[in-house]
Amino acid sequence: MDFAERFDEGKLKQRDHDEWTNLLDRMATGDNPYFRLMEDIYAQLSVFEEIEYPSKEKLEFFAEIQSYSISDGRAGRGNNKLLKKALGKFGKVGKAAKKGLKVYTKATKDSGSGDDNDKVLDDSVKAVDAYKQALAEVAFKASSRSQSLDSITTLFTNPDAPEKGNGPVASAWVSVKQLQSLVGRPVSTTRLFWKLFTGPIDTAYDYMQRESSCEIQTRWENNVLAALDGVPRNELGNTLVGEGGLLWNFVNTEVSPFVSKEYKRGYVKSDVNSRSLQLTETFLDIVNKASNGAFVVGNEFVVSMNALPSGANPDAKVSPYATFIDLHCSDGTQTMANYNYPTQHDFRWSLETCGDVTLRIDIGQLTLLKDYNGVKGFSKFLVDFQDGRRVFTPDDFPNQRAQLANLGVRYIDLNYEIHGQRPVVQMLDTVPLDMPPTIAYCW
Repeated sequence: MDFAERFDEGKLKQRDHDEWTNLLDRMATGDNPYFRLMEDIYAQLSVFEEIEYPSKEKLEFFAEIQSYSISDGRAGRGNNKLLKKALGKFGKVGKAAKKGLKVYTKATKDSGSGDDNDKVLDDSVKAVDAYKQALAEVAFKASSRSQSLDSITTLFTNPDAPEKGNGPVASAWVSVKQLQSLVGRPVSTTRLFWKLFTGPIDTAYDYMQRESSCEIQTRWENNVLAALDGVPRNELGNTLVGEGGLLWNFVNTEVSPFVSKEYKRGYVKSDVNSRSLQLTETFLDIVNKASNGAFVVGNEFVVSMNALPSGANPDAKVSPYATFIDLHCSDGTQTMANYNYPTQHDFRWSLETCGDVTLRIDIGQLTLLKDYNGVKGFSKFLVDFQDGRRVFTPDDFPNQRAQLANLGVRYIDLNYEIHGQRPVVQMLDTVPLDMPPTIAYCW
């Protein structure tokens, strides 16, 4: 029975979207590969009556149900006239009826009256008919990615009760649960039967899982990327990760069933029945970083700096006599001047109002410029001076490299004591300004 146990692996050979939809179409017809396998197992082994194998009685009972059940779920409501004929008009002495009741009694271990057995067999056929009709509806609605996302969302939010959702997959589960209430829930000796019987639902989930990733990607493009068009760069941080920001709204609404926050790991992909949505690691990385930097947006921070004497290599002909730090903000430029004697300055910085930083070094007759551009310019500057010290070489100033060489300057040493820089530095990595174009893989 190893082949039957591993039969489900065959669906992974589907190469593209079209082959998956064709496979879904087969599930509602007489060409359902799972149902055919169950019938083949019974047909080939039934001649060996003494042989025991997993789910033997359930497979025998299913073969009996199939003889009365509709062959194609797309045909609509089942017609159980044949079953009524076998159990009614010709009485319970008919061979078909006797076989059905005998098989049912073995399959369910039921010891009720004949009338009760008649009803259960009838109800079992109805449950299988409804199951096939639901599978037909699954195939019919396969082109609706929003429907696929709804079904996968139900699976992730109610993994123990998927029948409580809406849509054809939930209806299929209702039919499965109905049949289980009639012939018994899965146990170790019947696990194979139920694995094969629900195989079409698992196949639908495999397909819908891929389609859901496509739908999530489309919603990312429409609800996040499109909404960022035209937003000034200094407002991107607040727009994305501020209170009610686009990123958090997307996480909390569109992908909340598919991610979870774990201790010391942050946001990770949720795993339900060995399934997870195909979100990219880049997306999860951005969400995790943003969760640590959301407090930066919309707030002002004070970075205090104490200037220490600047210098150059001892044998240089000149030495820096003044340095200036210019922080360019919407309400003006904040400047700290250092003339090689103790001085202190408080920079008031916010992501929304401040941007470029310019470092000016006056040495001899030269003015050297080092620019830290962009909304995160101050963060870049502070990282450059992460321990308060930065040693520059002529290569850092290519326009004056030759002149510095003529003056014998091999390096320039600048030093500051800096306090309060942590949130500004942290913002460099934790406040995303550029969103990835792809956050979920689509086929």
